[in-house]
Amino acid sequence: MSTATATRLAPPVLDLDARLALVDAAMSARLDQAAVAFEVNTAHLPGADPVPHIADTGPVPLTPAAEPSPYRTPIADLLHRARQRIEADGWCRDAVFDESGAVCPIRAIRLEAAGDR
Repeated sequence: MSTATATRLAPPVLDLDARLALVDAAMSARLDQAAVAFEVNTAHLPGADPVPHIADTGPVPLTPAAEPSPYRTPIADLLHRARQRIEADGWCRDAVFDESGAVCPIRAIRLEAAGDR
């Protein structure tokens, strides 16, 4: 046996707190490295740009497009359109309509029926 191997010391035994501190330091370094890699890999994406593009700042449509009725009967179709009107205009209670343009369900049905008894 050589003198180098004979004088080798046993590795120190670490308690739980010391091991957790070492793992925490190693994981923090890995997370920092992953954050930098993520920023580099996503820098070319338009959503990653802190300044919004001109095309993205255009006006947003206020009302969604009317979806086609999935119902075949005229009454069910009328109620579906009335529901869409309430969703678009807003819902009010204790009045047929209010100053903000919201309507009650009865008014929504009457407006959608529009003379079609």
